[in-house]
Amino acid sequence: MPSFKHLILGNHDHKWVKNCNLQKHFASVSYYLEIKDGEKRIALCHYPMLSWGGAARGVFHIYAHIHNKKEGLVFETLKQMDNAFNAGVEISSYRPVALDELILNNRRFMNG
Repeated sequence: MPSFKHLILGNHDHKWVKNCNLQKHFASVSYYLEIKDGEKRIALCHYPMLSWGGAARGVFHIYAHIHNKKEGLVFETLKQMDNAFNAGVEISSYRPVALDELILNNRRFMNG
């Protein structure tokens, strides 16, 4: 299966992206994107969201902004959401991972 890199811009990306030819390296560059991974639908955003298109029908949400913070209302809320996954580098040992491994890493992180 072909692999595509999508860059989801975050809160620290507004300055440096002006000086790069991102289209050369990424299939897309955006703040929010809905994609499919096989039969799985995914909503990508730097920030964690409480709701997204298809959330009630099992569409996944992948976010990163909170890194590995485990305190506060945001973490406690996200911990209860079965289809929202943190893609912060700390969750997956600072390396890219496939969706299934990201889900497993999140289960460990949320319950560990």
